[in-house]
Amino acid sequence: MRNFGDRKGLESDTDMDTDRKLFFFLSWIFALVISVQVCSAAGSPEDLFQRAMEAERTGSFDLALQLLNEAAQQAPGNSAILNNRSVIYATRGQHDQALQDLDTAIRLNPHDPGTYVNRGKVHEALGRNGEALRDYSTALDVQGDYLPALFQRASLHAVAGSEDRAQEDLSKLLKLEARHVPALLLLGRLNLSAGRPKEALKHFTAAVRADPGNRAAYQGMGDAEFLRGELSAAVESYTRALSGDAPDAAALMNRGSALARLGRFDEAIRDCEAAIRISPGTAEAHYNLGNALAAMGKDRAAVASFSTAITLDPKRVDFFHNRAVSYETLGELDKANDDLDAVLRLDPRNARALNARGTIFWHLGKAQQALDDFTRAVELAKDVSALKNLAALHLARESHEKATHLLERAAKLAPGDAEVLRGLGDVWLARRNSAKALSYYKKALGAAVSDEERSKIGIRMGRAWEESGNVRKAVQTYQEAVDTTGDAAVRNALTRKIGELNSGEKR
Repeated sequence: MRNFGDRKGLESDTDMDTDRKLFFFLSWIFALVISVQVCSAAGSPEDLFQRAMEAERTGSFDLALQLLNEAAQQAPGNSAILNNRSVIYATRGQHDQALQDLDTAIRLNPHDPGTYVNRGKVHEALGRNGEALRDYSTALDVQGDYLPALFQRASLHAVAGSEDRAQEDLSKLLKLEARHVPALLLLGRLNLSAGRPKEALKHFTAAVRADPGNRAAYQGMGDAEFLRGELSAAVESYTRALSGDAPDAAALMNRGSALARLGRFDEAIRDCEAAIRISPGTAEAHYNLGNALAAMGKDRAAVASFSTAITLDPKRVDFFHNRAVSYETLGELDKANDDLDAVLRLDPRNARALNARGTIFWHLGKAQQALDDFTRAVELAKDVSALKNLAALHLARESHEKATHLLERAAKLAPGDAEVLRGLGDVWLARRNSAKALSYYKKALGAAVSDEERSKIGIRMGRAWEESGNVRKAVQTYQEAVDTTGDAAVRNALTRKIGELNSGEKR
């Protein structure tokens, strides 16, 4: 009889140990093969780096970061891998990790200007402009003709308001690369900010020649042409800037302003409304829409647009000023005054607001307050409008010598201003010197650009002829005013006056 341990078909303990060892050995071999295959699929650090760069170019930042992490593990001393990984970190807003990589990359290779530029950009993103400037300058110490460092430093100087330093870096850059479009655009913007639209236009035009499809270059051309008063050319440039998909709100807004200046108000309003649809939080777009509506006489709608602009940016004096003008046109003088008070709180030396408020005070019968505002406006600025208003107030108070002196000052500033010349005629007529009055009225008539203005001058000339005793010339001049005025009440009054003078002459 056999016992249990002797049963056939069961392996001995020794046989089982041998099989287990064989199984574990084969498993280890299999794992090793898989590991080798994985490593072969991942590739060398150089291969990983190239694949990461391709992923970054296509916007696959997560994949790019994963590949660079693997490359950094395989080659921890490779500064290029760390430098490029920092760019991914910065793009994702992980600035601390980016700086850590860049600091390490610079320790590994202190002779790469690109690493200093990348660290400068991260410092800029964190608001550390002083450290950014030092990095850009260090990059240029390493390589004096490194274009990215020159451009970044110029941009930082421009932000800081150091125009001369920015211009110096950009001039050096453009000597090295005359068709560097970002540098040409920045130089154009600097010239625009400095009030040199002619110079700006040259740089924007050069940018267009270098890159004919560059929308920013066309927009810059439009801005320069607008400031030069070349409004039709500006509209054309803005239109080119708006070609293609995703139109820019600023280009629409600025084209709207140019169209409004050309009197094409319906088109201007469409552009402003389109800009608002794209960027409803842009105060300037609502402001420009208000200006176009006001120019069309739609002051109630203009007030609504100006109010939205003020809500979005309550520190812009021009927003309050132009709403005040619309309120004044609507006859809501108290509201207009409130807005002008707001302007003067923001800018106590704003001569334009003082002049406008003085006009309202005068309409409200507050002559002394008007006098104070006009006087202060004249003290602050050589403003023809304020001089005219102050002179008119002195004339109303029969301070003829003061009025004459003020208008003569205005005439020196604006020798062809019909309203100033008419004012001088009024002063001399009030001083009973019809010959001098007629001399100024004739000059004013030659400078007048509208029939309404010519009609106003003609009425005054008629009075001067009456004062001189020449009724025939008075009648003739009044008749010319009747023919040019568009005001039926004025026309009827002048017709009666002509009848009275003719009757008196017959008697």
